[in-house]
Amino acid sequence: MLRRDLFSLCAFGPLLRGGKRRSKGTLRRLVVGIFLTTAVLVAVEPDRIHSGPVYTTLTEFPVVRVLVTVPPDAKLATVPPSSFSLKVDGGQVTRGTQVQFLSDTGLGMAAVVLLDVSGSMAGGPLNAVRAGLVKFTSEATLADKVAICSVADETRWEANWNDTDDQRKAALVGLKPRGKLTRLYDGLLEVMAKYPEAPTARRLVIISDGHDEGSQHTIDDVLAAAAQQHVVIDSVGLTQSDAKFLKVLARLSEATGGLYRPAPSLTALE
Repeated sequence: MLRRDLFSLCAFGPLLRGGKRRSKGTLRRLVVGIFLTTAVLVAVEPDRIHSGPVYTTLTEFPVVRVLVTVPPDAKLATVPPSSFSLKVDGGQVTRGTQVQFLSDTGLGMAAVVLLDVSGSMAGGPLNAVRAGLVKFTSEATLADKVAICSVADETRWEANWNDTDDQRKAALVGLKPRGKLTRLYDGLLEVMAKYPEAPTARRLVIISDGHDEGSQHTIDDVLAAAAQQHVVIDSVGLTQSDAKFLKVLARLSEATGGLYRPAPSLTALE
C-alpha cells in the first residue's frame, strides 16, 4: 500500500532574518535545515530521518511546510510542533507551528514501481506480482502520480506519470519476462532522474531478487542519487534460488528510510 503514515508535514510561520521578510524568489533558493529533538522519535538514528521537499503557496506565503520522512519501524511519540525547527541560510531558528500526517493534508505523492522482469521472474512470480500491483496502483488518489517501470537488459517505462488507472492496469497485464541480465542499479538511477519536478513525496518500490547484472553504476551511486532527490525506497525481495542478493534490497531500503520485506511465498505478493 502507499504508506502515507510514514510522513509528517511540519508547518513553519513567517521566516524572518535581520527584521526583513524573505521574498518569494529568494525562498526557492533557501538552504533549509530541519532539526528534531530526541524526544520526538524513540530509538531512531538521526541519519534515518529524512527531510524534504519544501512546500509553499501564494496564498500561504511566507508560511512553508517541510515533509519529514521517518523509517517504518519508528516508534512515534507525541510530536509537538515545537520539536521541529528550521534554519535558513545560517539565520535565526524558526519553530514549527503545526504537525500533520501527509494523509491529512490532501497533498499527493509520486510513486514508481520498478519491476524485475528478467528470466528468473517468468511464470508464477510475474503473475503474482501483476495481481499485487493492480491492487497497489488502484489505491492512488487524484493527487497522486504513479508510474510503472520494468528492468532487465534495459529499463522500460510501462506506464508513465500521467497515465490513467486503466492504462496502468493494461500495462501490467501486458508485462512479459525478457532479457538475460538485470541492470538494476542503472534502472534505479534512470527512474530517480525522471520524477515530476513539482514538490511532492517521492517513493520508489522495487520488486526483485536484488541481483544486479551488467550495470555501469554501483549501489553507492544509487544511494547518493536517492539522498539528493529525496527518494524513499521500499523493496520486496523475491527469489527462487540464491537469497544472498536480497541483502542489497534491504540496504537500499534501510539507508533511505524505506521498508524492506522478503516475500515468503508467491501468494503473499497477490
